[in-house]
Amino acid sequence: MQSADHPISIPVPLRAAGLALVYLAGALAAIELTREAGNVAAIWPANAVLLAVLLRSDIRNWPIYTSCCAAANLAAYMLYGGTLLVAAGFTFVHMMGVLSGCLLVRYACDPPITLWNIRQFVSFAVLAGLIAPVIGASGGAALASLAFDASYWAVWKVWWIAHAMAVLIVAPALLCWDLGRIRELILARDFVEKAFLLLAAIVATSVLFSQSAIPWLFLIPPILIWAAMRMGLFVTAVAGLFVSAIAVSLTIDLSGPIAGIPGITINERFLYLQLFLGTTMLASLLVAVALAEPNQTSKAVAERSKTLERLNADLETAIEQREILLKELQHRVKNNLQVVVSLLNLRSDGVSDHRARNVFL
Repeated sequence: MQSADHPISIPVPLRAAGLALVYLAGALAAIELTREAGNVAAIWPANAVLLAVLLRSDIRNWPIYTSCCAAANLAAYMLYGGTLLVAAGFTFVHMMGVLSGCLLVRYACDPPITLWNIRQFVSFAVLAGLIAPVIGASGGAALASLAFDASYWAVWKVWWIAHAMAVLIVAPALLCWDLGRIRELILARDFVEKAFLLLAAIVATSVLFSQSAIPWLFLIPPILIWAAMRMGLFVTAVAGLFVSAIAVSLTIDLSGPIAGIPGITINERFLYLQLFLGTTMLASLLVAVALAEPNQTSKAVAERSKTLERLNADLETAIEQREILLKELQHRVKNNLQVVVSLLNLRSDGVSDHRARNVFL
């Protein structure tokens, strides 16, 4: 599995700068989309991107990635009129929430974190997706209540759902992304089927979120679970990203079943949508991981068997070479001893003393 510090030789500072731009774009978009709803953004995918990059990176590069994203977070708050002190406080809370999630997952699972087995996926979902956002939500709610006199628990709920659901929806696709697996998907025999299923998920989401009947909303989970059973973890995570992006964009335009619920606020609209998407993604990815783990185990066993066969062949070759060397050594020793014997015989012919001749013989 490739690490997040990709094999392409891009300097770490340049990668950190690119990550900061992506983080800034995500933070600005989240603030812009939900700034009319209250003091805390109801969606926040930027932290999920940073979390995934850190988990796939060498821990020695965490400080530069985190520092660049912290600067981007601070800039986003300042651009929307926040004071330096409050913006710095929110930035600190954001970074602590992300770092706590990374440290918890790294403590529970050995890197690389790729989510390709049940233990890693469950640890990631529970620690980074559910527990770590509690740390950020607690600090963010306390800061919002002090700075804006906002309701602590109202802010806590919005913050926790926004960050937890973003981690469950956005981060998995980035964690299991792999150039090798993408090539395998493109070259696979069932590529057409997988592309069709991905397209079907996109089209179905667009159609379902273009009408307001809530019961139709429950057709999306079976589509993603079907994708999990047929397409595997990576494609399911990508399909979930597309589904989420379409659902969020149409809900922003006041289209779809959730936007049509009467009497709910903008924040509640986004929170309900994220809860729906997050739980759907969690179930779908869990199915994909559960089905993929035996295949990964079988592949690992097959690779180990090939390795053992290769080692056995090398061992047999080494044994044959050793036998050849031993025969050559014996032959050379025999020849040398024969030379010694011949020299002694020659010398004994020139000895006239009977007793000395017997010694030579």
